[in-house]
Amino acid sequence: MTVALRLSRDSSCILLVSFNNELLRRDVEAELKRRLESEGFSFRELRIAGDGYRNLPAMLVDMKPQPDDVFLIYDLRKILPEVLEYLNYRREDFVEHKISAIFWLDEPTLTEIARKAPDFWAFRSLPALEFKADRLQDAELPSQAEFSGGLTYSTRGELEDMIALREELLKDYLRNRPQNQSTIARLYNELAELYFYKAQFDRAMDSVQKALELYREIEDREGEASALSNLGGVLKDLGDLEGAKENWEHALKIDEGVYGPDHPSVARDVSNLGIVLQDLGDLEGAKENYERALKIDEGMYGPEHPNVAIRVSNLGSVLQDLGDLEGAKENYERALKIGEDVYGPEHPSVAIRVNNLGSVLHDLGDLEGAKEHFQRALKIGEDVYGPEHPSVAIRVNNLGLVLHDLGDLDGAKASYERALKIDEGVYGPDHPDVAIYVNNLGSVLHDLGDLEGAKEHYERALKIDEGVYGPDHPSVARDVNNLGGIFYDLGNLKDAKENLQRALKIDEGIYGPDHPSVARRANNLGMMLEELGDLEGARENYERALGIFERHLGSDHPYTKGVRRSLQSLLDSQTSKAPVE
Repeated sequence: MTVALRLSRDSSCILLVSFNNELLRRDVEAELKRRLESEGFSFRELRIAGDGYRNLPAMLVDMKPQPDDVFLIYDLRKILPEVLEYLNYRREDFVEHKISAIFWLDEPTLTEIARKAPDFWAFRSLPALEFKADRLQDAELPSQAEFSGGLTYSTRGELEDMIALREELLKDYLRNRPQNQSTIARLYNELAELYFYKAQFDRAMDSVQKALELYREIEDREGEASALSNLGGVLKDLGDLEGAKENWEHALKIDEGVYGPDHPSVARDVSNLGIVLQDLGDLEGAKENYERALKIDEGMYGPEHPNVAIRVSNLGSVLQDLGDLEGAKENYERALKIGEDVYGPEHPSVAIRVNNLGSVLHDLGDLEGAKEHFQRALKIGEDVYGPEHPSVAIRVNNLGLVLHDLGDLDGAKASYERALKIDEGVYGPDHPDVAIYVNNLGSVLHDLGDLEGAKEHYERALKIDEGVYGPDHPSVARDVNNLGGIFYDLGNLKDAKENLQRALKIDEGIYGPDHPSVARRANNLGMMLEELGDLEGARENYERALGIFERHLGSDHPYTKGVRRSLQSLLDSQTSKAPVE
């Protein structure tokens, strides 16, 4: 921006700049002023207040701009769409009167300009610029992979706008500026991330592979690592954990070569590797990676930085999986304190930390404490995003989980229904996040005795997940397992056994034979075989589950103790315990 303004000092300069974080925008603006005011530039602010600003070009002319003036224009969205016609048809005013202006825009407004004021859009001095804060990793357990673009959205419409803008820009560059391969690669890479959020995994895969090919063609190593990181994220959600691991390892090798061993991009890659190792059941390996990522970010930013809070929270998640609930709680409390100190008590980052602390309180058996934390996280989310945001759906769902465990089945049902409605509105009816809430609603219907209603919901969830992921994905295994449970309660033991065996086979194919998820499936199959009178088969599955849990989680983990009791109960010819799921 500084170069463009300097070169246009005696002419016109139009800069369209989008941002997703006001603090970041202020930092960029302050740095711009610091660099240019010493050279004699003068910045004049114009904050749009209402309809009187619709003829914006004429208003700027009336303000008698001087050659060194740069207008900073805020809140253009307040006069959409009327202002677009004036910008389009009076664009020559900017050239004739040598007006330089920076338009600070949110993403939907930038999209509207590109679509509905194409002539003004063509007048801009540079391609549209973006300043994006790193995407907060909503580590709602398990931890989520970090995409390199850091793109955020609040509504389905905003997500569609972000995609439409990049598709339009990509089309323009491919047609008119094909030599600008770096920008084309970046647009493909960002589209891959956005398609991922819509669960359009085929389009995400196609886009990220094109980005990767271009980055390699122009020998942009940083870009290549970014695309590999995004490719890993797509593969992880498709259930190809080894593929995700391979790409994240490759990204890490590149970033270490480019930046050295102690750079934030390296920390991101190491953290992503920790996430896939956690999913693969290598909890100690995951812990080691999270600790390395934490050490890098603490060395880079100090102990009280938001990135450090993310790393601490991820470390808490693997400690929680390892059964070290007090260690997990300690890490979540540290992450929460960092967030509150940096942002204050009502920030969305704080809501993430509060939510995670609620999750470990839940596992510790402090259901009232968990409920209190989930309610606080929900209130923050509603205050920040409004009532219909996907983050609010997560909080509502988590509140439903603790109400479910507290025995408030009607309250749980209402929460699951609200979460489902939000995500159907944001993503449509066939998104994998929708399947999660459909599943949970089926669970509470199950407990309310509505077995046919529960079966209907589990079947819907299975149809969504098979449509998105195919037949052999962890989410499909979850759905099939739940159907096995409902068939069991309906007295259809043959179909129950078939579904539980399918769930076990899926997880064995994904994770291998020695993984905690496989142990859970084996335990549940053991329960079914015991009910069918196949006591030897039941014993084999219990012993297998027990061995896996002892190796991965230790002898004192609740899952290990539960299976041990079931096995002992079988051996003592007593009634077995309920499934671990």
